[in-house]
Amino acid sequence: MSTVGPAAVKGAGTPVPETSATPALPPAQRAVSMLRSQKWQIMLLVIILIVAVTAGPRIVLGPQMPVELVARQTLVQSLVASGRVESPHRVEVAVQMTGTVARVPVTEGQVVTAGTTLLELESSELRAALGQAESALAAAVARAAGARGAGTEHIAGSTAGTPRP
Repeated sequence: MSTVGPAAVKGAGTPVPETSATPALPPAQRAVSMLRSQKWQIMLLVIILIVAVTAGPRIVLGPQMPVELVARQTLVQSLVASGRVESPHRVEVAVQMTGTVARVPVTEGQVVTAGTTLLELESSELRAALGQAESALAAAVARAAGARGAGTEHIAGSTAGTPRP
């Protein structure tokens, strides 16, 4: 008969390995002592569960943003401001004659190009001046023709018998 230790045999001769000097505990006390030894692990597990329950949805779903329902509405916005408006280009406009303005075919603020008519003057005075000038021209032409005709007759009468070269 071989034995493992001095008090190794208990009862029917079955060899029992030699253990430490702690006596065997009942199952309930063994569970309590195991819980005490693993107390820090359980506390860590509880903390992880609390963090997962409270912060989990925020991490997984992202931050929550306020949401408004969209509806078609008229947008009314007004702005009141004071200031001075300056043009980037300054142009001097001058006229070569005076007269009364008959019509302005452009509007204020309209973009114009070179050659665009900006205003029209009344033409009644100009037409009268044109009529006077045409009458003076006709009188001058008549005088010139009369002077030529009188001078030609005088010359023609004095040289009637001489052939022309």
